[in-house]
Amino acid sequence: CEFGLLAIQKWNNPSAYASIKFYAQQFQNGNVQYSNKALTSSITHTEARSGGISFLGNKVQNNTLTLEKVTIDSQRFLFSGGCNFSSDGNKDVENNTLILRNLNALGHVFSGYAGYSSYGKTANNTIVLDRVSDADNAYLYGGMKSSKNGAVTGNLLRVTSTDNAVKQINNFEKMQFDLKPTMGSGSTLLTVADGTNQTFDWNDISVTNFTPWAAKMKAE
Repeated sequence: CEFGLLAIQKWNNPSAYASIKFYAQQFQNGNVQYSNKALTSSITHTEARSGGISFLGNKVQNNTLTLEKVTIDSQRFLFSGGCNFSSDGNKDVENNTLILRNLNALGHVFSGYAGYSSYGKTANNTIVLDRVSDADNAYLYGGMKSSKNGAVTGNLLRVTSTDNAVKQINNFEKMQFDLKPTMGSGSTLLTVADGTNQTFDWNDISVTNFTPWAAKMKAE
């Protein structure tokens, strides 16, 4: 864990501050879960909900955030597997996972990042989609890309169920589809309402569990 004082910027005025808080945060090997919960945001600042966070120059790695059957009350959330706001020291975010399960009709813009770094590299982070359906509000990012931060590379979008639908996907390098015997031939695994922000090399798109799935299809 890291410990420190944190000045909270206002949501509608980043140059002003809403409060100063003393905090303790886990920056590696964290496992945070929200299930069957209504998540409430602050009216003054962005709520960062993450598997691991650093503000003091620690590498954010090997964390997991799981969201299952949650609702949000505004767009003032930043969800991520791992998040690094450090401007000095180690600013990188690597090998973190954001798991989204049974989410639909969110009602507000949802911003989900496999990894988020304000000034460093985001590499080899993963978002897992398991029955997520909101083509109007779900915006997904492999990493944060801007002129201030480092490389965004190796981030993976992993799809493990049918009938997922999101608004946008951005800054992913790889995509993986996990087949299950219960998935019928011709099933739709993922629909992206606005697909103009992301391209993939075919060599970076993979399928797992094909052999048992194909055997079941052949038996039928």
